[in-house]
Amino acid sequence: KNHALNAIQVLRNYLIRIFTEVNGVKSLILGKETQSILSLVFSQSELLQHDVLFVEALRKQKRTDDVLEEEEKQKLPMNAIVLMRGTSENISLISNELSKPRFKDYYIYFTSMINENDDLEQLAQHDKKERVKSLKEFYVDFYALDSHLISLNIPSYIPLKIKNDNFQHYAFKRTLDGILSILLAFQKYPEIRYQKTSHLAREMASKVSERIESKDIEKMLKANGSLRSGNGSSNGCTLLILDRSEDPITPLLSQWTYQAMLHELLPHGIHQNRVGTKGLRGDTEKDVALSSQHDSFYKEHMYSSWGDLCLKIRDLIEEYKAQTQNKQDVRSIEDLRSFIDKFPQIKSFMNQVDKHVSLVHELKDYLTERNLIVLSPFEQQVVCSNHPNNHLDALKNHIYNIPMAEDEMLRLAILYCIRYEGHPNVEKLLNWLVDHTELSSDKVGCVQSALKIYGAKRRSNQPQLFGASESKLKNIFNRIASAGFEVENVFTQHKPLLVHIIDQIFSGNLSPSQYGVSRSTSRQSSSIPTTLIIFVVGGVTYEESLHVHRLNREMVNRQIILAGTNVLNSKRMLKEIKTYHKEKTLYDVYDDDELI
Repeated sequence: KNHALNAIQVLRNYLIRIFTEVNGVKSLILGKETQSILSLVFSQSELLQHDVLFVEALRKQKRTDDVLEEEEKQKLPMNAIVLMRGTSENISLISNELSKPRFKDYYIYFTSMINENDDLEQLAQHDKKERVKSLKEFYVDFYALDSHLISLNIPSYIPLKIKNDNFQHYAFKRTLDGILSILLAFQKYPEIRYQKTSHLAREMASKVSERIESKDIEKMLKANGSLRSGNGSSNGCTLLILDRSEDPITPLLSQWTYQAMLHELLPHGIHQNRVGTKGLRGDTEKDVALSSQHDSFYKEHMYSSWGDLCLKIRDLIEEYKAQTQNKQDVRSIEDLRSFIDKFPQIKSFMNQVDKHVSLVHELKDYLTERNLIVLSPFEQQVVCSNHPNNHLDALKNHIYNIPMAEDEMLRLAILYCIRYEGHPNVEKLLNWLVDHTELSSDKVGCVQSALKIYGAKRRSNQPQLFGASESKLKNIFNRIASAGFEVENVFTQHKPLLVHIIDQIFSGNLSPSQYGVSRSTSRQSSSIPTTLIIFVVGGVTYEESLHVHRLNREMVNRQIILAGTNVLNSKRMLKEIKTYHKEKTLYDVYDDDELI
């Protein structure tokens, strides 16, 4: 099996390389984004092992005489590594630092490309004491959430759909920089495919093609052995760029595996592998870390179904009781010595038990509060079968009889309207919502905005988007099903469209009429890649991540990396729709046939 593509390990390797290039004890100066990127893959104790004594985030602040005097007292004769994105704001912050340097020498690493003329000139003008000894571009410009899962942490992709230069330029450039960073970090020179119905995917694919064929990037990839000189080979790698509009169903559905449920049900979801506890029972105002690197229970059960998870939590509690009993049986010096030796592990285990038992109790409460035991089977029926009249009656009945928040009504209404777009029942439902619920006509208008963003005109309209439970998966997917991974029930009939797209790619059946080729290679377009990088403009989901994880475990000599602008849940999807609904009255939006 091919385990070479590991996003966490790739980032760690690059960062270790940076740490070893600067000898001796050092300080690490970070930007806002690189601080978060680093925290996902390195702990404080691990940084100390690489002689990183201090870590600080460079912030915009006025360096008064008093501040400078205090800095002078705290100066240490050590070098500083500066690791930041190459934005104009960060260039200004570094320039301010260099004008009155606090460290012996500076080694600057930018995680994205900089303007070699203006930016370098500005830095040189402020480096009057000539403290900068090295300046390089190192492409670690993405968030490695798991070995196969990457986010760019871009909160919204609606700015990409709005004709406003200020909004659009930053979001588009940040996305482009992120995709290029992924390719450079993994040293891949891919064939590029894209979703033809999305102007965003089309334009992004075009710009990525232009950039990777530029002399600078081509030279870098050749130097790393990613490009065989002279033949333009992709080395069996395909980059597929999709728009979230291709599958708007998956982010709107209720979730039934541990990681996805935490993201969907808890008020703040999961952000950079941390769960906010504000508003939860026993609120500590402190985030809870959820890392497959450092939490053995989470690593083993992050993809477990709700039923299996509850059983494992029960076992965990029983093990905790046994550990507690052993702790109380300290009757001799030898027992005490043994207990002290094991205390760090015992304390870690106790914290783990407390964390996961608390989180599962929270999930149980939210399941009950939102009546998802009743609503989730209905959602699955809507997206996996074709009964518009029965489903309309059932939806009205649920809204009448089940207490639900306005966003819950909107979520279910949007699911129904996307499923039956073009059917007369859609208009009937919208009128009924205005007449018989507390939803205002403006809020009901969000359903129409959802159809504008995610409707049939925006999709390739693959039949597997709906009725997935009746479709047949081929090749590797049948093997996974037979291995017991795909146990269907009334809560999990639907499969993300991404599963079927991956199946089409690895069986050589991805339609060129639906998924165009922006950059071809000497490798035949119909040949099957060994490396597949999927980037979803508009965000990915933890359910899709679950399926990619399973596929990577099963496949031999093939591997998938799933990346996106962020990680969605239904709340974030609704927020996107509401933002679009509001902003479209202020700005023009792109029509289906328009390019950026």
